[in-house]
Amino acid sequence: MFIGVLLTGTGSPVVTTANNTGIWVYDCSQTLHKVTQTGDSIVVNGTPKTLKTLTFLPAVAYSLGQSRSVNDAGSKLVYKATFTDLTTAILGANYQ
Repeated sequence: MFIGVLLTGTGSPVVTTANNTGIWVYDCSQTLHKVTQTGDSIVVNGTPKTLKTLTFLPAVAYSLGQSRSVNDAGSKLVYKATFTDLTTAILGANYQ
């Protein structure tokens, strides 16, 4: 999994600074899948919100190689989302 930044002015729909950052994962067959992207609408507690920024949670101190962004099974990731209304949330996404 990784956070990537797309080149603006490319793609369809056109990539802008409002939708150029996303989280992608590779599956076992090394196929790339988009998990989420800035500009996407996500329903949080019944309210649709637009993603403004995405970040992974920082590594656990003094635990080399440990991450707080992926579960042990490697099938769920957690990230911090900031929305256009400037609220934030810690969100989870399933992937495989």
